[in-house]
Amino acid sequence: MITLLQDYFDWIARVENGLWYGLDSIATNMHLWCYGINESLMFQRMITNYTLDDLAAAEAELQRWNDAYANDSSNNPNKFEAQRRDARRLVRRVSDALKDRGLIEKSDSERLTEELDRQYPDAPSRKVVTYNGVKYQIRYFPLEKSRSRKTVKEWGHRWEEV
Repeated sequence: MITLLQDYFDWIARVENGLWYGLDSIATNMHLWCYGINESLMFQRMITNYTLDDLAAAEAELQRWNDAYANDSSNNPNKFEAQRRDARRLVRRVSDALKDRGLIEKSDSERLTEELDRQYPDAPSRKVVTYNGVKYQIRYFPLEKSRSRKTVKEWGHRWEEV
């Protein structure tokens, strides 16, 4: 595994807990990746150091593309769709990273979802579980759909009280 990672990264190091960290430089951005073994499956996760300024910039960019779409008088319903989709993804990614680092407070629903995900990582849709004497059901919903709106590209989920 180390030779595979060394071929890709500019810098690589191993940490005591068995995880491998690699640094690559894509364009001018530096990305720190974490590789490890989780139940015999290799996983990867990009570690980012987003700031609140990055979130404000991402939200401003999303607002800019939404305004451009709203002010467009052409007869193209898909105008700026790719830019709006990418801006929404960036806002989600930055806010999730900031919440994981504790710079933005998570809502009670997000904390509950995180805890139940930890206890039931492979819960199928509509599974009902009991947590602290209360029954919760997992619900999946589309975060992002294809242009035709027939295919879901990214799913989200939350645990709801039954």
